Amino acid sequence: MSAQHASRGAYFRYASAYPSIACHGAGYASEQDYLYINSAGIYMKDCPKNIYSHGDGRKDYYLAYHYGGHMFLTIDGVRHEVKPGDLFLLYPGQPHTYWYIDDGKIQNYWIHFTGYAARSIVEIFRSQGQQIISIGKYLENNAFFNRIIDELEMKNSGFQMMCVGHFLQLIATLIRQMQNTDKTAQCNQAIVRSIQYIRDNYKEKILITDLAKEASMNVKRFTAEFSAYTGTLPKQYIVMYRIEQAIGLITSQNISMSQAAEMVGFDNQMYFSRIFKRHMNMTPSQYKKKYTGR
Repeated sequence: MSAQHASRGAYFRYASAYPSIACHGAGYASEQDYLYINSAGIYMKDCPKNIYSHGDGRKDYYLAYHYGGHMFLTIDGVRHEVKPGDLFLLYPGQPHTYWYIDDGKIQNYWIHFTGYAARSIVEIFRSQGQQIISIGKYLENNAFFNRIIDELEMKNSGFQMMCVGHFLQLIATLIRQMQNTDKTAQCNQAIVRSIQYIRDNYKEKILITDLAKEASMNVKRFTAEFSAYTGTLPKQYIVMYRIEQAIGLITSQNISMSQAAEMVGFDNQMYFSRIFKRHMNMTPSQYKKKYTGR
């Protein structure tokens, strides 16, 4: 089962592989499978407006990566604020309630999973001593969730194996990011300013040499510091941020691909389409048609 929704300023993706529709509310637990991916989804701006409560918990595990906006989560009666860059995990049978602040910035990725190997994976996060872990904002994490959703939507032969493969890559990546949390927290504030500059000026031409100069570093050191903080190279970060903005434009506005390319800082439509396809496995036009029907 899958669902997509895209409208002006809103976006929602969801796909599942539950054995029956009855599992959607309570979840599905398996001890026969090594790992089984039940469902995965993304809330981007179009977030649930109500308070969602599971007094008896669910049968499966729930892993979420909160990339943007404000979210609140109550676990076992204790209320937590979930900030951008936070990761949280819920266990089977654990009572919880969650709700979002509809500020137009929500970007939340989540996955439900089960299987006898799930417990050992969960223990890695349980060793942190808390269920909400701050790891920082990494675009590569979002890509893993999108790949899993793609597999759940298409359900081609061996899709569960592909889902598990992407999921294990995600877990390994999150573990490395957790280990780098302290280092990331001490990163030069010049890198933070560089990231903000990219976000404020992504429509314009941005040179890495200029960013490095503004940060009072040479290009080699700036690239290393930037990669340590974001998990990706500066040029790659700029490209991915532009693609994220382009997705919002082509799924929410009736504009041409050449207009979208220009609005997010690409020199021409052909280059934009080539880069978009390289990262999203489809052209901008194909993406728009798939998720808006237009």
